[in-house]
Amino acid sequence: MISALIVSYPAKRISEALGISRSHIYYLLSKGEKQISKLDRVREKYAYLKFYFDSLSKEFPKYGYRRIRVMFRRRHNIYLSKKTTQLIMRAFNLTLPVKKKRTKPNYQKIEATGPNELWQSDMTKIWVENTGWLHLFCIIDCFSREIVGCSLSLFAGTKELLQALDMAVSFRFPKGIPEGINLTIGSDNGCQFTSRAFIQALKDFKFKFMRTNYNCPEQNCYIESFFSSLKEEEVWLNEYASVAEAEKSILKWIYDYNHERIHSSLDYLTPVEFMAEYKTQAVPIMLG
Repeated sequence: MISALIVSYPAKRISEALGISRSHIYYLLSKGEKQISKLDRVREKYAYLKFYFDSLSKEFPKYGYRRIRVMFRRRHNIYLSKKTTQLIMRAFNLTLPVKKKRTKPNYQKIEATGPNELWQSDMTKIWVENTGWLHLFCIIDCFSREIVGCSLSLFAGTKELLQALDMAVSFRFPKGIPEGINLTIGSDNGCQFTSRAFIQALKDFKFKFMRTNYNCPEQNCYIESFFSSLKEEEVWLNEYASVAEAEKSILKWIYDYNHERIHSSLDYLTPVEFMAEYKTQAVPIMLG
């Protein structure tokens, strides 16, 4: 902006109008020129990597430079520093817009110290052309960020929620629920999660139940974050022509989420990789 003004107006008039010294105006001009020349040098130096960065950015459109750097190493076995990766993505116009930070309510976040300690569940809706809304129930293990159970249906009743719960129990406890299990399932206050059938199922499994406060989705943050990624990386990028198409695409994305999507909170491992590493390092745990 300063460079555009300096062409039309003398530096003296600009400094008086903006209330800054002329020396500072010239400093800003030189800084802008240095930044442009720096990015030009980066573009020239790393031109041979542009194709790979473009491919990764298209495949993972919501990945920032930190996760792109990790995927670059995993896919192409090329190691780059965080700063270099950020500069390259800026030079090729591949950086993501900075999200505005919003004020978070005062609440105590519950952390899971091991698997099968804290699960969270929620439901979201997905539009299908000429059909209507599909309803997706999911259950996530907050320790490993792995989706352990899900149910996708045209209906949004307690029956569909119980299908996701049965899937999670069968997946994590194939030999039956061990004695002394200390598992808590958290959810919001939706009618399915407060239904008698769901509460009774939790009692039968000897699971604890924890509801979030009203208008406080942050207390259900793990599953909310998962649904946000699902919408941004899959649902909003596609228009489903049929239920079968939506089911195939969404379930594939969930599978890839568990097996291929890296998480910075998991030291840039996928949920499945993190669990595999945890099992090799931890003492025997209640996995069923």
